[in-house]
Amino acid sequence: METERKDYHMFSPEERQRAVDLYFTTPMTTDQVMKHLGYPTRQCLERWLTKDPQYAGHMAKPIIPLETRTKAIELVLGGMQQKRAAEWIGYNVLDSPMRDE
Repeated sequence: METERKDYHMFSPEERQRAVDLYFTTPMTTDQVMKHLGYPTRQCLERWLTKDPQYAGHMAKPIIPLETRTKAIELVLGGMQQKRAAEWIGYNVLDSPMRDE
């Protein structure tokens, strides 16, 4: 059985920096930057941003506090639908700035 990922790509420091710089010099979202560069996911860029000492302090804080997110997760794991759990904690999914990413 073969377990090695064939689509795995290590990005060079230059490739990472290019993505970070593009994010901070344009109005593009993390998802738009990664699609523009042809990189696989916005999560890669988000990890790189948190590790970049020049920009780490500028990262947006989560919109929903950790305690609230934890409660929503508990509700979903308990059987509640995600949309209903979001409504229960007072979060309108349609107004989310993350919905386009």
